[in-house]
Amino acid sequence: MSSSSPSATPVCLVIRWPRGVAASSGPAQLLRRLVEDCLPATWGVETIEQAATLDTAIHLVEAALLIPKINAATAGDAIADGLHRFNAAGHEVATLCVDAELPRGQVERQLAQQGVQAIVAVSAASDSGAVRPLPFGIWQLAPQGTLPSQRRWFRRVGGVPQDFFSAAAGPTIASIDLAAIGSTDSRGWREMEKAIDQAATASDQGQIRIATIADLTAELTRQSAAKPQRSILRAA
Repeated sequence: MSSSSPSATPVCLVIRWPRGVAASSGPAQLLRRLVEDCLPATWGVETIEQAATLDTAIHLVEAALLIPKINAATAGDAIADGLHRFNAAGHEVATLCVDAELPRGQVERQLAQQGVQAIVAVSAASDSGAVRPLPFGIWQLAPQGTLPSQRRWFRRVGGVPQDFFSAAAGPTIASIDLAAIGSTDSRGWREMEKAIDQAATASDQGQIRIATIADLTAELTRQSAAKPQRSILRAA
């Protein structure tokens, strides 16, 4: 049971589950593991069938829409089609997971009208923070780290950096790509399990609190709305 306080650093686990990865080849096992550890996660999926698989743990899972290949010219249509399919099946989508940053100023209004509150994507601006606001109340979140290991985020010795899941100055996003992780007996899978162990321990010790992207962006929106009110009170 987590002892994290509301003031602890929020950490979001974003799991990318492409349609080509069968549930039985790892996703189902990972879902059971996260449920056992009471760790919430945002799962980016492409199909209604995948979303239905996650319904068994709905209290800990956010089903996001995964768009694995973004073409700037057709991004709006691809997203609109995915949102329509999910909404028609009774699955509300608040988060998009995309491979690249969407064209600015072209889709935000449409997404907001359809209930989307967050976009998880690699930011083109290397100096931008992990979280930044977009027009129409949407938030863009860039993962600080990905699994399997890329570059220096995960050290080969010990699998994960010792301080990644410790208290930080702001929200932390960790992305897990199940297509690249491989089978449950692969090095990538063992590395992922170490990361989950570390996240669970940090959460139990109150250093962090695990949240879905939807929960985090709802919190950010509340904080953003409260700032002008505090400013007015100070001015008075």
